[in-house]
Amino acid sequence: MENKVLVLNLHTQACEIASRYQKIEIELVDILQRIDFHRVYLKYGCGSLFEYAVSQLRLSESAAYNFIAVSRKALEVPALKEAIKSQSLSVSKARRITSVITKDNQEKWIPLALELSQRDLEKEVANVNPQVEKPERAKFVKEDRVNLNFHVSEDLYNKIKRIQDLEAQRTSKVVSLEDALKAMAELYLEKKDPVEKATRAVAKPDSCRVKAAAPRSGRYRSIPADSCRVEKAQKPSIPFVRQNIPAHLKHQVHLRDKGRCSYTAPNGKVCTNSRWIQIHHIIPISHGGMNRLENLKTLCSAHHRMMHTHSK
Repeated sequence: MENKVLVLNLHTQACEIASRYQKIEIELVDILQRIDFHRVYLKYGCGSLFEYAVSQLRLSESAAYNFIAVSRKALEVPALKEAIKSQSLSVSKARRITSVITKDNQEKWIPLALELSQRDLEKEVANVNPQVEKPERAKFVKEDRVNLNFHVSEDLYNKIKRIQDLEAQRTSKVVSLEDALKAMAELYLEKKDPVEKATRAVAKPDSCRVKAAAPRSGRYRSIPADSCRVEKAQKPSIPFVRQNIPAHLKHQVHLRDKGRCSYTAPNGKVCTNSRWIQIHHIIPISHGGMNRLENLKTLCSAHHRMMHTHSK
């Protein structure tokens, strides 16, 4: 008798906790919608809602991905939010149909999500949208080794295999897919990374080439690189007219900020986002700001927009 009472109590507690969990899910969907609309995450040094959910709310990457996808789709299809609110549909299942559900077909997909298991639901979604894939994942398997899990097109796979063959021929060694990806990455960063370009520019011999006084001769003379830069820096600035930032000054900004957003939130957190990077004038050109290192800082596009919005 005592054992039956214990079992009943445990079951009752589990049901109550599960019910609270479902209520919390819809509350989190709702608050994420409001945070996204007001861009609250920017104030906490985060360049995106996803970064905010992971770093500030301490959600796992997969949970953050699910909640954000559902919260944004629920704005487009309010019935999806209502199904979660009624506790008949979980966020996990709702996430499975975000790629296919619309206002026009919601009467089909919401009942399917309620009736089918997650695996069967994924099959139904794949039949309609074969391109739907699980999100990319990166997981540490050792201190310095990461397991990557993502899909690529056949065309890209063939290109990687071709690079693998060329790298094997170049090195006369057996080359793995990892080696091929490394070769691709190093070549791309050498050509495209502004920090790498800045590093090479600073390391160049301290001279530059300018045309001699007699242009018809086609001859050049060398003058110190600092002289070139001084000439550029002393060039008079036209008020209220935006001038291009000189290349040597961009290099200095990229080296100083390491190609990352340098916005510091009120709580002291630095954004450090390295995507959608732009150079920001602390004192705007329209207010007399100059193209000088102390007046320039690197910001991601989100924080750049925020700075200009607040300056108006």
